[in-house]
Amino acid sequence: MPGRVPAEDSLLAPVPAEVPVAPAEALVPVRVLVTGGSGFLGAEICRQLVARGTETVSLSRRPSAALTRLGIHQVHGDLTDPAAVDRALDGCDAVVHNAALAGAGGPPVPYWRTNVDGTRTVLDRCRRLGVRTLVHTSTASVAFRPGGLENADELLPRPGRYLAAYPHSKAVAETLVLDAHGPALATLALRPHIIWGPGDPHFLPALTRAVRRGRLVMPGDGANLVDTTHVRTAAHAHLLALDHLHRGRPVGGRAYFVAQGEPLPLRHVVGLLLAAAGVRA
Repeated sequence: MPGRVPAEDSLLAPVPAEVPVAPAEALVPVRVLVTGGSGFLGAEICRQLVARGTETVSLSRRPSAALTRLGIHQVHGDLTDPAAVDRALDGCDAVVHNAALAGAGGPPVPYWRTNVDGTRTVLDRCRRLGVRTLVHTSTASVAFRPGGLENADELLPRPGRYLAAYPHSKAVAETLVLDAHGPALATLALRPHIIWGPGDPHFLPALTRAVRRGRLVMPGDGANLVDTTHVRTAAHAHLLALDHLHRGRPVGGRAYFVAQGEPLPLRHVVGLLLAAAGVRA
C-alpha cells in the first residue's frame, strides 16, 4: 500500500518562517484549466475549484452536462492537439493535468499517445504561454512491484519493469512533469490509489460486473492491506498542491502519494464497496 507522506514532506506541513510568501494577489490561481474535467476525478476537482470561487476551464473530448450546470467553460479537443490546448489555456495561470487513459490491459500505443504525448503537449504549451503552475495527476501504480508496498515513501525507486502499458506510460509522463519543474513553470505530481466515491464509473462498476457474471477472483486470501482514496480527498489534495505551488512554496519537482491513511484488508474493502452498490459477493 502507499505509505503516508512524512510530515516534513507533506503538502499540509507548516511553511517555515524563512520561506518567502508571494503577494496576496498571487496566493491562489485566478483561472485554472483542468484537463479531463468531465471525468470522475476531474469533475470533482472542477466542483471544488468553482465552490471556492476560482474561474475554471475544462479540456475534454466531449461535453459534460454536469460541468455546464457548474458554469464551467468547456473546450473540446485532443490533448495532443496544440491548438486545442492553446484554446483551453487562454487566460489561465495554472493547470491541473488530470486527463489520462486508464486500464488494466490493451495495446500500448493508445496509452502512450494520451498519457505521454498528451502530457508533453500540455507542458510545451504551458511554457510557451507563460503558465505558472501545473499539478499532474499520476498514480501510485508507477511505484508498484510484485509483493506490494508497505510503509513506502516517495524516496522509493520505481521498478525496473512494468507489467502493463498504463503504469509504464504514467511513469514516463510523471518524469516529464517533474523534469519540467523550474522558475518559469512550477510542477509536482500526485499519486492517488484506487479512487472511489459517488458516481464512480470505473472501479465499482468493474467489481459489480465481475460478481454478476458469477466470478470475482480475490488475490490471495484477501487479508492483504490496501489503502484507497475517496474522490473528494483526491480532489482536495490537488487544490492544496495547486495553492502551495502557486505561492512559491518548496514542494515542486516531486511526487506525493495520496490516500486515506486507513489501510484495510482487501476483502473488507471490496465487501464494503459492493454493499454500497447493493451487491453481495
